Amino acid sequence: MTRRAALLLCCLLLISLNLSCSSKEKESKTESARPILFTRESGSSSDIYLVNADGSDIKQLTDEGGFDRVAAWSPDGTRIVFVSERDGNPEIYVMNADGSNVTRLTETSAVESDPTWSPDGKKIAYSSARTMQDNSDIYVMNADGTEPTALTDHPGVDMQPSWSNDGTQIAFISWRTDTFEIYVMNADGSDAHPITDTPVFEYAPDWSPDGEQIVFVSADPGDMDVSGFMVAGGRLYLTSESIFVMDEPETQACTIKADGTDLHCLSAVTACGEPVWSADGKQIVFLRNGQLFVVKADGSQEKRVALKRVTDETSEFSVGISGVIDLDW
Repeated sequence: MTRRAALLLCCLLLISLNLSCSSKEKESKTESARPILFTRESGSSSDIYLVNADGSDIKQLTDEGGFDRVAAWSPDGTRIVFVSERDGNPEIYVMNADGSNVTRLTETSAVESDPTWSPDGKKIAYSSARTMQDNSDIYVMNADGTEPTALTDHPGVDMQPSWSNDGTQIAFISWRTDTFEIYVMNADGSDAHPITDTPVFEYAPDWSPDGEQIVFVSADPGDMDVSGFMVAGGRLYLTSESIFVMDEPETQACTIKADGTDLHCLSAVTACGEPVWSADGKQIVFLRNGQLFVVKADGSQEKRVALKRVTDETSEFSVGISGVIDLDW
């Protein structure tokens, strides 16, 4: 190789490296700037919205009447999976990021909920009560709705799956003893085991983008009778009276490693619901009294996200009777 050829090769390698770094930096910025998905509930209906992390540029994605909720981003940010009762039964649907091309993925007489994408975007895990009316299990299907397969088959309630970042494991909640605990299993359903063991409710797990931690809600029901409780859409209910209790002071956001070690509750993030990681893992968005809040991953620098509606006079967006629910970022 001549000296000129060697110099030319070095220049090409440097250019390629710079372009790669620039592309990765741009991709990282785009990912971390992804809007927050949320559901606005207002009595007899709910719809899915997008909003930037600073509260700006609110966009309504669904408007079909009834309940659209529990939305989740696809890994590439081009699609959104969600639950809808537009056809009379809670089923799983998918749409483009702008709300177009809505496609139904499930069609059963059971309650389907909690859809979440695998990291490669090829599969969707979800909970389904198709085997028993008062029970639910974790299922997985292809992203086009084909090949639904049960991953759990237990008389207890299994709900709210969350994939690990490498796609090899799934965290979920289960009522197999006398309370909800966080479980982890392999992506094929094997080796399901609890990683929490406390007398309180633990639910709404969300795996961190780096795969190191799982953030979840810890709720102490105190002296209440817990036999009639259920978790739905990241919230805690009394099934007999539909009493919403998640935002009580006994509710707190905590993190834990996937092996069950290093349980740490974020002291500043109390009275919260459904904590969710940002795509870059640097922040956590959560709910409190129907309002959106964002904190750093260590629980510091809490900030309320004032949802801004752009009108003739910029005003704050009304979150409705029951407020904001069902987050994803």
